[in-house]
Amino acid sequence: MSMSLTTRITPLYEGDLKHATYRLSTIVIENGEELRPYLVMLDDLMEETSDPNLYYESWMVRPAIKSFTYETNTLFMLILATDPVTERRFLCGFIPLTLNNRYRGLPIRNITLWHYPHCFLATPILHRDFAERCMDELMNWFKNSVKASLMVFNLLPSQGLFYNSLSGALTKSGLSYTETKYNRAVIEPAKSADEYFAQRAWKKVVSEDKRRRRNLSALGELEWDTFKDEGKLETWIDEFLEIEGSGWKGESKTALRSSEANRTFFREIMWESYQRSRLRILSLRLNRKPIAMIVIFLGYGGGHLFKMAFDESYRKYAPGVMLNLEMTRMLHEWDDVNWIDTCAAYDNGFANRLWSTRKPLCNLVIAKPFTVGALVVKILPRLSKLRKRLATLRKR
Repeated sequence: MSMSLTTRITPLYEGDLKHATYRLSTIVIENGEELRPYLVMLDDLMEETSDPNLYYESWMVRPAIKSFTYETNTLFMLILATDPVTERRFLCGFIPLTLNNRYRGLPIRNITLWHYPHCFLATPILHRDFAERCMDELMNWFKNSVKASLMVFNLLPSQGLFYNSLSGALTKSGLSYTETKYNRAVIEPAKSADEYFAQRAWKKVVSEDKRRRRNLSALGELEWDTFKDEGKLETWIDEFLEIEGSGWKGESKTALRSSEANRTFFREIMWESYQRSRLRILSLRLNRKPIAMIVIFLGYGGGHLFKMAFDESYRKYAPGVMLNLEMTRMLHEWDDVNWIDTCAAYDNGFANRLWSTRKPLCNLVIAKPFTVGALVVKILPRLSKLRKRLATLRKR
């Protein structure tokens, strides 16, 4: 079911043709299947945003809707603009949301950005010329049209046009909020791989890697392989699912192959990314059998480390470390990749120790006034400080 919420007249920004006015309308779609007609518009919007997000591209969203929205109360806020001259309607805001009945175990109704499984960035897609107005629409909708006292935004960039537009809309709205900033590791190449690995943090890792490779090579033929042949993609997908599901993830039923939804999603996005020439797969093979694999999706001048897996029967040789080292080497050879987002957790010690470049991110919790959510926003910073103090005491 979809609801048409608002129709507003929005002036074009300074410098736009004829300084005409655009009619803005906001639609909230409650059924993911109804979103399909708008996905072409979403592809066009990606070309006009200053903050692109691979995880909200149509080729990712379409399989995610099919595999995961049945488990959640997912809403899609679409903000559309109509050109006053041509009457052409286009999408200027795509904000996927989830309505939840609990927040951190408490019975507090809240709205969050849609984090489907395997989504590592949740930046809404906004037209660069309408970003601030889109955020105004979102705040007005939250205050006046939804029964929830909290709006929770995680995995957002903490700089750029989107962040500035969100900050401005929050200031105008008068809503209270608390913000947590953090970073995650990004790989940016040096002039050469040798120069990169000459950094102090890498010296011991590289030395141990050479020793492990010698020991592993004693077991048979060791080689690196990269995916090239379309006819073998299904084989590479099966190999990855097999490796990832053979260890603790398989035992805990968290592996991709452990559920039909995850398997289907993974297969579809692998083929979709290949058809768009945006797929890289790297494999470490022993006697032609893969013992470690990594999947990278390309977009916007960089790469996104989507999934990595290794055969745990070779754990003592640290094939996962070998894979990360080889990926870093190969980054220095790829002309079309300027950086790789590791998509690692902010507290991933290995990633933070070896890769010094950071992607600044933030989480926001926004509350309506005079609600239980407002109390939560007031308490959260104090709880965060308490947790940090306890963590410091444990390390002593």
